Amino acid sequence: IISNFSRIVFYYLLVPEFGGSGTAIAIVIGYVIQMIFAIIILEKWKYKLEYVKYLIICIVPISIGFVIQYLEISLLSIIPLLVGTFFVYLKLKLIEKNDIENIFNSIMDENKSKVYTNLFVNKLQKLKLM
Repeated sequence: IISNFSRIVFYYLLVPEFGGSGTAIAIVIGYVIQMIFAIIILEKWKYKLEYVKYLIICIVPISIGFVIQYLEISLLSIIPLLVGTFFVYLKLKLIEKNDIENIFNSIMDENKSKVYTNLFVNKLQKLKLM
């Protein structure tokens, strides 16, 4: 509720002045506020957070986004960057086998998913990415 309220306030303040960019800024501010409150609640529940892992997960796509925006890269050029990000996450051990299985489960039936997950993970292990 708090993050939605802050987003509405920032929409009201930023959209008339900055248009679409104001909307994007308001959304980001709302999500940051939501994240701060989630961290506070999780800390009160004594939940162990892996801050470095979450920071890396956030920094990589944000950095790529800034590069894409600054260099005005076309949408087709983004695909190799996304694949590269996936491999960076693999190398940093931020993506595990069950994550890959979930990806395959979302695009095919469960039986095929298990087969392709095992094939893909075996290839990644041979390349020393997992």
